[in-house]
Amino acid sequence: MPGRAPWGQSGTKGSGETLAVNNRPTIVTKSFGQTATVAAGSKQTTNIYAPEGKVWKVIGMELEAPNPGGDGSGDHFFYVWSAGHVRMMNGGGPDDDAVYWRNSTWSVNSAAPQDTAASLNALTNLKATESKSIRITYNGNNLTADQTGHREIKFVFEEVSY
Repeated sequence: MPGRAPWGQSGTKGSGETLAVNNRPTIVTKSFGQTATVAAGSKQTTNIYAPEGKVWKVIGMELEAPNPGGDGSGDHFFYVWSAGHVRMMNGGGPDDDAVYWRNSTWSVNSAAPQDTAASLNALTNLKATESKSIRITYNGNNLTADQTGHREIKFVFEEVSY
């Protein structure tokens, strides 16, 4: 309408009309401490789902598993899977090393992708919905000793409603 202030134009907040707005994202943090023993030769999987009507987009992650200790041998790994259950990244190493993802890098040399930029790209493209999870697997399949140490999975998500 001519002569009307721009904030009162039809379709604007000041017009008095009901408007559909893009919901502002919320930051959500989740921690999953794992204390159950992972027997030698087995694995533990954590599925992370967003609440109903929400999408969680990863903006940060920490994974940590101590060395299993004992007289064992072999390797242990973390695997990170997308909502479509495609393996996006992994890191692992020998049983006498701790395995962790922190400060945008793996603690070990056996990781995929190996390039930090590619790893961050894979990480920040992970999303979870109410029906599609992000899956984290701690894999001790190649260990000959049980993993009895506390494992930690931490995520920071941007939560958007739809």
